[in-house]
Amino acid sequence: ACARCHDHKFDPIPTRDYYSLYGILSSSRYAQRPLFASGKFDEITTRVSAAKAKLATAMVDSWRSQSHGLTNYLAALRVSNPQLDPSIRTNKLTALKQSLEAQSKRASHPQTLPKTAWASAAEPKSFQDWLVDGEAFRDALVAPNEIIFLGADHHPVLAVEPMLHSAKISNRLQGAIRSPTFTITNRYIHLRVAGRESRFNLMVDNFNIVQDPIYGTLRRVLDRDELSWTTIDLERWKGDRAYIDLSDTSTRDLASSGKSSYSETGWIALSHVVLSEDSKPPELGTTLGAVISDSSILGDVEIELTRIKDHSSEPAGLVSSLVRFGFFDLISPEHPSFKDLIALEKLIPDVVRVPSMADGNGLDENIFVRGNPKLIGENAPRRFLEAVDGKSRELFSVGSGRRELAERLLDSGNPFPARVMVNRVWLHLFGRGIVPTPDDFGVLGQAPTHPQLLDWLADNYRSNLGWSNKKLIKLLVTSRTYRMSSRAGDSRAEELDPNNLLWHRMPIKRLEGEVIRDAMLALSGRLDQTMYGTSVPVHLTEFMDGRGKPGQSGPLDGARRRSIYLEVRRNFLSPLMRNFDTPIPFSTVGRRTVSNVPAQSLILLNDPFIKEESMFWARRALATMGDDPEGLVRHLYREAFGREPTAEEQQGSKEFLAQQSKAYGATGNDPASIADLCHVLFNVKSFIYLN
Repeated sequence: ACARCHDHKFDPIPTRDYYSLYGILSSSRYAQRPLFASGKFDEITTRVSAAKAKLATAMVDSWRSQSHGLTNYLAALRVSNPQLDPSIRTNKLTALKQSLEAQSKRASHPQTLPKTAWASAAEPKSFQDWLVDGEAFRDALVAPNEIIFLGADHHPVLAVEPMLHSAKISNRLQGAIRSPTFTITNRYIHLRVAGRESRFNLMVDNFNIVQDPIYGTLRRVLDRDELSWTTIDLERWKGDRAYIDLSDTSTRDLASSGKSSYSETGWIALSHVVLSEDSKPPELGTTLGAVISDSSILGDVEIELTRIKDHSSEPAGLVSSLVRFGFFDLISPEHPSFKDLIALEKLIPDVVRVPSMADGNGLDENIFVRGNPKLIGENAPRRFLEAVDGKSRELFSVGSGRRELAERLLDSGNPFPARVMVNRVWLHLFGRGIVPTPDDFGVLGQAPTHPQLLDWLADNYRSNLGWSNKKLIKLLVTSRTYRMSSRAGDSRAEELDPNNLLWHRMPIKRLEGEVIRDAMLALSGRLDQTMYGTSVPVHLTEFMDGRGKPGQSGPLDGARRRSIYLEVRRNFLSPLMRNFDTPIPFSTVGRRTVSNVPAQSLILLNDPFIKEESMFWARRALATMGDDPEGLVRHLYREAFGREPTAEEQQGSKEFLAQQSKAYGATGNDPASIADLCHVLFNVKSFIYLN
């Protein structure tokens, strides 16, 4: 962070390196991506596409058989006849007339877009630099006269102009498409879009929480079937960088306030993107005075159906409107082609999406002079650190540069990643790293106590263990060093190495709060070892209050899940975890504090969770050992400490059980008395320390 404003005073990190890395991050984007590779969809989407084409052919054949007799019905649109049968003057007919008038503007005249037009589906190359996530937009360009099936009922829509449509193959496919990053120079952006259960956002400076009161105008949730213009005023953000994000995924995004999910059959369509200084969107043609009296606009239904059958690019606007307003009966869901499509769509895998980072188009950043974003300095091309890669290092040129950064980071010429990782694992297992300062390998950090050992482990980790943490852990825990006792048995060694820097014995290590809690649940027999799933809300005590307090408290026992699945809230941390030095999540921590304070003993004595687990452990032990006090004590010690009790511990435990039973007025092995003994064992130092 120091290098944001000036060259680092101690480590060889110049300001230009900071902004080189900043350029890589600013050229990347937040995205929600599937957990599995896109190739999983290839076979099924090919089959669905073929079934859809077969159903479309059957649909056109059905329309042709129904087209006879529509001529007289449509002729009523060409004249203004007050004597016209009122049954023909329906709302449906009025809507058809309005639709034809709108269609005529595009059918009779070529599109005329201003010079600031950015992207148009009529020119597919204008979208070639747009970035696609998921399956819906991998083959999304729809040509005029192509049939699309929408909604759960698969009602047909006939396209009359080119567009990108996420439901081209199936509305069960989901995805997102994003524009290249651009600098905002025009005041207005106009998008011609349609969609259901979908949305688009204009992401300014990679800010993803597009909500009121500042950014709300940059987001639209779509709920319309017809393509129409949406205009966004960009005056406030002129000079900033932005990109357009269109999505029909069912998972909510960061800006989806109040909406937990979207329909799996949502869709979105886009035909034009225009940047302009004019607040009004462009006209796509010239309005005609007497559209409906022009027989060429009405055309002939039979001719248009032939165009559709022959995949002609000349729009069939009349048939499209007839389909839209229900003048044709739809094919029965029992039709074989319909049933085939439905059956195949059910085979499309459900997608689990996770937050991730996606590549954008690569853009270099300028240095902010003294860290001030209003003082723009020289350009800082994207590349790796000069101290590692040298001054003649190559620039990053592919996308954001993240992949090239990863390759340089893990290159055999860079020893730092392997050294740092090996040191972290050693720290976790031994209680202190070979480099005691795991977050700082620079001049302000402490030097390694065994540099040759660190380099050997790092090289072995990379070359022989294949960067496998499991194999590294196995190597370390089976070593003679790890298996040494923590007892100080050599007085000469203690004299020469009082701080145990040379590892003449194993350091005493206190367990982390998470491990202590998991051990208690394991002893009680209640630990739920289920893998994965959502986090468990934190349990709120009566003393946990303040701003941002969750609406409801989680269960006292954390639903018996392992501690790694407990929710972490910065201002509402678990008291047990906090007392045992779980870091407050303000920033990353390479080495936890290890304290020994009275609060730890107090919480082990008084925490309701620990008392509850003591009772569960007691009942389980009683069910296992029955009425055998000596056997019960041995059983508890073996489970808690992995050893037999000493004679003194055995006698003391028996006397304690008798004393507690007398206090409770009970005879024999009373669960409450045994629970008290279990609670005592939870408080023994051997339970929370590895010796």
